[in-house]
Amino acid sequence: MHATKLNRDWVLAERGLATVASTLLSMLYLTIFFFGRESLPEKWVTDSNKMLEFLVTGSSNFDDSFAATARVFSFFGPEYVNVVTASVGLAYLMVASSRVASLRDLAARWLFVLPCMLLNLLAPGKETVVIAMSITLVACGMSRAVSSRGLVVMIIVLYGCYAFFIRNYYAMIVVLAFGIRASARLTPAWKAVVVACVLGAILVAPAEILYILQSPRDISNNYALTIGSDNRTMIWNLYPPTSGVNFIVNYLYAAAMFVLPVISFRAPVDLAMMLMHFAIIRVALRGLSSVPPTGEDQRKRRWFATLIVAHILVQFIFEPDLGSYVRHLTSVSLFLIPLLTLPSANQDEARRHMRGAIQ
Repeated sequence: MHATKLNRDWVLAERGLATVASTLLSMLYLTIFFFGRESLPEKWVTDSNKMLEFLVTGSSNFDDSFAATARVFSFFGPEYVNVVTASVGLAYLMVASSRVASLRDLAARWLFVLPCMLLNLLAPGKETVVIAMSITLVACGMSRAVSSRGLVVMIIVLYGCYAFFIRNYYAMIVVLAFGIRASARLTPAWKAVVVACVLGAILVAPAEILYILQSPRDISNNYALTIGSDNRTMIWNLYPPTSGVNFIVNYLYAAAMFVLPVISFRAPVDLAMMLMHFAIIRVALRGLSSVPPTGEDQRKRRWFATLIVAHILVQFIFEPDLGSYVRHLTSVSLFLIPLLTLPSANQDEARRHMRGAIQ
């Protein structure tokens, strides 16, 4: 009984320390946001400055994603942009720290939380809207009041609106996610048939479509060179994306560069990005490869894992450099939290065990 009490006390102490650590991280975030942003690297705020320029000029050019994002922020007023961004950042940290079971659990979450906080939450931008979407989906997905079907409807609505107004490739992410879910229960042979059909569709696709999908990589890098960017992690298409074969070769090359950046760029930060990327893929694939979901929690967790994989596969098509790829991927890192959190049934069992220990 004494050992049980010590174990219970340690669990409660760990949770208390985790709460304190989460609070300190939130305070650190706000301190950096309001008093330390001037010391951030210029490349971290380049996209934010573009968006703010559209916000100040009042542009209504919806063909530009920066202008469309500025339009979203204009609903709150230019003077409240920082307040809105900081509020999104705090909400992100709160959701990321919810249902923490131990300090080890918190440390595992911070592996994915801190990169997003540094890259996406210290300045307003397109990723701020994406993170706000992820907060809504994860908060609702971790609630018993929202069913798995309700979560799917929310995904369609939020991603659909974002695709329509800001980044149209988010429609591709949703379509791919549904394709992954639809093929999840197929046998390996039928999955191979699906992959063959996708490759065949790429090989016979019109050159104009392939160019529209993959040319943004080279266009973005060429623009970066014209403004004197010193981006060392640019990734170029090996061949003009005007045929199915070229498209597939470029895709596989970019995927290898993003997954194994240390081979080409050979800097310590690239090794850190590669390890973080491996961790994200491992958690997501584990969420996909588990036994068929039997409850609502498991079905919702499977959808979050599917969305992460869909984001990765779509980004391989056109992302221009490693930094942009990591920034966009970490903007949906909150989807990993449900995968790292015990399902509600397990938590209920743990609470019953704790109550039994007290008695």
